[in-house]
Amino acid sequence: MSDAFSPSDKKDDGLSDENRPFESVINIPVLRINSRYESSGVLIILPASGNGTFNGQLEGVEATVRGRTSIKEKESLKYLHVDALHVDLVVRNIRLLVKNVYKNNAILTQAINLFLRENGMEVFKVMLPQLRKKLAVLFMSIANSLLSHVPLEAFYLPKGQ
Repeated sequence: MSDAFSPSDKKDDGLSDENRPFESVINIPVLRINSRYESSGVLIILPASGNGTFNGQLEGVEATVRGRTSIKEKESLKYLHVDALHVDLVVRNIRLLVKNVYKNNAILTQAINLFLRENGMEVFKVMLPQLRKKLAVLFMSIANSLLSHVPLEAFYLPKGQ
């Protein structure tokens, strides 16, 4: 979920023609992530299997979105389709928190949250490759769902027109 995001926060818009790449930079003041997690294994020497709630607040997010599009025809109308998408994130500040760690062990939960508070950016950097992939798939799915219902001529004029 993103708070305080609007299209005016875009820095660059380079929609592509004829399968050329595009790039757009979007500034998101605050991005809140609330999810469920499932883990298994050992943390240091303690068993850390279980599931619970993960909360993250990312501040000062700059998302660079790069991709390729193509044009699909349906019933003699043209529709834009996102064929490939890559997302990169730069985050100014981050706060991470977990709940219900290993059978709701309060001491282990406090220790992990202290670690996350002090090392949140490093933890985020480790999570970033997987997060990039998941966000790219999610954004591409949303974009294609929307674009499949709006003909290209309704919102896009090629450069020079």
